[in-house]
Amino acid sequence: MDEDTGDAEHMKEDDNGDLADIEALNYDDLNSVSKLQRTQRYTDIMKKVEDALEKGSDMSNQGMVLEDDPEYQLIVDCNTLSVDIENEIVIVDATNNRPKIVAWLVRQKG
Repeated sequence: MDEDTGDAEHMKEDDNGDLADIEALNYDDLNSVSKLQRTQRYTDIMKKVEDALEKGSDMSNQGMVLEDDPEYQLIVDCNTLSVDIENEIVIVDATNNRPKIVAWLVRQKG
């Protein structure tokens, strides 16, 4: 029996879906796993960051309500994006380590 086939059979038996989620990851093709960089949201935020770096800080916004400041909103967007990047790193790492994770999960279920 092929090791990957055996793992897939164990995964289908899993009731809580953890193994099935890992099986769905195609660890041979990072582009199928890593999708964030290809989103319009990522592109827009990165463009705003580049524009802000070229422009520099605008100190004329000092009297503005913080939530209305475009620089503040960009920081909030970047923080949210950084969480998404971290989540994608976890997925890619899990994808690269799929055989080890599957073996560990199968042992735990054992």
